[in-house]
Amino acid sequence: MFAIFSLYIFIYISFRFFKKMESVIPLIIFTLLASCFIDVLYFFELGIWWYNTILCFVSGMWYSRYKKEIDCVVQKNDIAYCRTLLCSIFIFAVLYYGHLKYSPQIMIFTAPIFALIIIFLSMKVKFRSKLLSFLGDHVFSIYILQRLAFLILKDKTTNQYLYFLSSLLLTIIISLLFDKVFNTIERSLRKRNIYRE
Repeated sequence: MFAIFSLYIFIYISFRFFKKMESVIPLIIFTLLASCFIDVLYFFELGIWWYNTILCFVSGMWYSRYKKEIDCVVQKNDIAYCRTLLCSIFIFAVLYYGHLKYSPQIMIFTAPIFALIIIFLSMKVKFRSKLLSFLGDHVFSIYILQRLAFLILKDKTTNQYLYFLSSLLLTIIISLLFDKVFNTIERSLRKRNIYRE
């Protein structure tokens, strides 16, 4: 949660104060801020779980910016697609091996590569599932609120499987309540704005 909120602050700074510049400049500023943030967390010897997915956010921003161009290159033909996918899997395997054998910090690079592999696979394979659709509708609240469930159930059981399942269920329940309250507030605010106009 700390990382995600910090990244939102960096986004605000980058696009608020540099919005009049060329469109790619705010992204560069954001990337530099996020990289410095990782360095600071690493310098203070905080656990890697504080920053191991930050580059996923950064790479997602860049992918969003150049999505049409990237998709055009990757899906140009089957050979280009297979080459890109296999290269991504190879890079992931090398980095993952390095993460296990040499340094946990390498994990910050494996996470965005893995995310790209999922994106590339989804270009050819359609994941049609009501469960995945449901989780996708609530992915933000699940992501930021999962820690609450972990803390609430931390000392309630020593069985790791029961802990995982109960944490997952509690996270979904909390997320649904959060989204319901948030959506209610949002609708109320929109109605007020409409009446004022």
